[in-house]
Amino acid sequence: MKLRLLVVSIIVVVQLAWTAPACAGILSDVQDTLAELTDRVLSIKDSLLGLRKRESEALKALSERESQLEAVKAELRSLANTTSALESEIASLELSLKRSESDARALAASVEQATDLLRMQLRYLQKHGRVDDFLSFLASESLVESQLTVKSLDQLLRLTDRVVADYYSQLAELGRRRSELLGLMRDLDAKRSELNRTRQNREAALNELIKKTDETRSALANARSQISDYERTLRELEESSAELQAIIEAQEREAAELERKAREGWIRSFLWPVSGNGTAGHSMIGRSDRGYSGIEIETQAGAQVVAARSGQVVHSGWVNGYGSTVVMNHGSGYSTIYAHCYHLKVAAGDFVVAGEVIAEMGGVTADSPPRLHFEIRKDGLQLDPMEYLESVGTGALR
Repeated sequence: MKLRLLVVSIIVVVQLAWTAPACAGILSDVQDTLAELTDRVLSIKDSLLGLRKRESEALKALSERESQLEAVKAELRSLANTTSALESEIASLELSLKRSESDARALAASVEQATDLLRMQLRYLQKHGRVDDFLSFLASESLVESQLTVKSLDQLLRLTDRVVADYYSQLAELGRRRSELLGLMRDLDAKRSELNRTRQNREAALNELIKKTDETRSALANARSQISDYERTLRELEESSAELQAIIEAQEREAAELERKAREGWIRSFLWPVSGNGTAGHSMIGRSDRGYSGIEIETQAGAQVVAARSGQVVHSGWVNGYGSTVVMNHGSGYSTIYAHCYHLKVAAGDFVVAGEVIAEMGGVTADSPPRLHFEIRKDGLQLDPMEYLESVGTGALR
């Protein structure tokens, strides 16, 4: 906004300058401002290149981190599935262990019951001491029946021993199975702990990646915001530069038009300074930047030299390389030079009108007739006199 106000202010001042000759120097300020804007445009373009490079790097980093995020998330999902399966296996083992412990308690109770029964029988036998008493106790009616009863008792004792032994064997197997289950559960617990540690590490890595990804997104957004700001500033600068360039071009066209009109006012407005034949001459101090060197007008002895246009004499006297010379100032930067004269009739500071005699030519020498060297200059630069002389006079340029 400040830049736009500055440009508008410059435009207003330049428009005033067109109407106020005292402010004509503002064009130079506008050109300086345009140069500053151009430098700033180049600087911003360089900054934009750097920002776009940062944006590209941020996009690449963001893509890589998002890929890493997906990989870590997939790994975490796999760990979660593995952990879930492990938890299910542990739960199944715990259920098997509970059943094994329940079976072990039941077997222990059965063994305890069988052992109590056997102890009771043994205490009974120990109390009565004799088989006959024992057989009486069983109320046997014959010897054969008593023998059968003793045999049955022996089988009963043996069966009880086997049952007890089987119970103890099953109880030992249950104990072994319980130990195996506990070992498996310890292994599974260790695996579960390792999985939990791995998952925690991956979750920490995931959080770090998320943090870095957010930072990358923030840097990318910041870079894009700066790019947007720089692009907007660049557009404003380019628009301002275009406006200033248009102002300069318009001013230059105006100045060129004014110069053209002013020049047209001087074209064909100079009198021939002396009668005679004009030839392309040469400058007494070398050719000018424009390649013009004045003309040599061959005339007669004693011919009168007149002012080509009204003005003030700024020099009347000898000039090395030019001889006796009159220099006149006609205003608007225009001046005329009359060289190789013989007798000067004006002095510096005199005001003369067009056609007034200012000098005379010398006589004919052994080498050549007298020649007047005549130049027209604008702001010190030599012009082509033939464009400014009103006619070819009494002679033609050869």
